[in-house]
Amino acid sequence: MRCPECGYNQRVKLGMDCVRCRYRFALNPKEPPYAADRRFRNAIDRVSAGGERSYTAGQLHAVMFRRRNRGIWRRWFLAAGTSRPEATADAIKAWRRARKDLGPIILRPGFESAASASPEWPESDLYQYGAEGVLVVDDWVLVDLLVALGVHTTTKVAVVGAPHGYPEPVAARLRSTIAARSDLPIFLLHASRGDEYSAGLESTARRLLGAPDNPVVDLGLGPDAMKRLKPLRWARKMPSVPADMLPHRWLTSGLAAAIAHRVSLDELVHPPPAEDGVGTVVLWSGDDDGDGDFG
Repeated sequence: MRCPECGYNQRVKLGMDCVRCRYRFALNPKEPPYAADRRFRNAIDRVSAGGERSYTAGQLHAVMFRRRNRGIWRRWFLAAGTSRPEATADAIKAWRRARKDLGPIILRPGFESAASASPEWPESDLYQYGAEGVLVVDDWVLVDLLVALGVHTTTKVAVVGAPHGYPEPVAARLRSTIAARSDLPIFLLHASRGDEYSAGLESTARRLLGAPDNPVVDLGLGPDAMKRLKPLRWARKMPSVPADMLPHRWLTSGLAAAIAHRVSLDELVHPPPAEDGVGTVVLWSGDDDGDGDFG
């Protein structure tokens, strides 16, 4: 394992203190996610764009293992630890215990209290120009991430988490908006857990927002997302993939394009045949997985 401070390449059997500069290693590369401190620190730097961009534990896991699973050989044999995001979560805990810098990682809900609806809250500006839709996600971490990335302003949608309506002040405000606008579209973004799961999320969203008649667009992820979406193929052995494991570019410009065209992320890059039967119209290019910048 190479010391991130002095660059000395030390054998694990010599211990967790660098014999040259006495740097204390936090991670053992012989244990999942099989990353020593230098590799882990570099992954944090990539996913956070040098500490300038918020990210989640899922994104950190994805940026490490999408890079490790490049190449023809990995079409058949995935890198060890690929299907164990919980190991990356444990590594984050070890990193924190060692008091090492994680950058702008999102580890806990940031908009829990009613006070979060103050003018300083990032989504308060949404009500100044009017929401043109509602994005319902299946995990609170997606709410915090998408708001931190400014997706709510670029797409002009309010972001709320199911099943409990997080943040509650936003959910309460949306109920009155939707009561007056049965045409306001509701978009769903969720893990790739199958049609029954997405149907359940739609039912929850309608009940949560009081929206029995509003149009609903399921953005994904579909159950076969790991096979159909190139940046998720590294995760094909996982039972399901949470939406925050998509690259940054897919969660920003890709999501904006899907919302604008009212199609799923899959249809965005794999559009159905044109009505005249002559070719297809590609709405957005997602070929570049953008690992150098995580999207």
